[in-house]
Amino acid sequence: MEDRWLRRFVVVVIIVVSSMIALFTIGAAILHPYISTDTTPTILENWGGLIIGFYFGTFVGLLKDWFGSRPDDGAPAPAPAAALPPAGQPTPAAPAGTSPGTGKQDGGKNVG
Repeated sequence: MEDRWLRRFVVVVIIVVSSMIALFTIGAAILHPYISTDTTPTILENWGGLIIGFYFGTFVGLLKDWFGSRPDDGAPAPAPAAALPPAGQPTPAAPAGTSPGTGKQDGGKNVG
């Protein structure tokens, strides 16, 4: 039990530290032109844009999942699988001229 708690603690600490670094980088890229008369370094602009793009892409994915349909909200249930024959009975043979298991016409060649 303690091992699980320690793992979660380490993951939370890593997430918090990396988020703080990312927010600092974004803030520096945004505020640098207002604070300094120099141009913003290209590497800072690139990293700021990369982090913003990652956050935006992750946020869009979360929104898609959040607003997506759930099975309990009236969405149609998936179709049931084909019924199997009762135990002890052989499965029916494929009709002549079809591939076994697919039912597709193959001219009797049964090429898989």
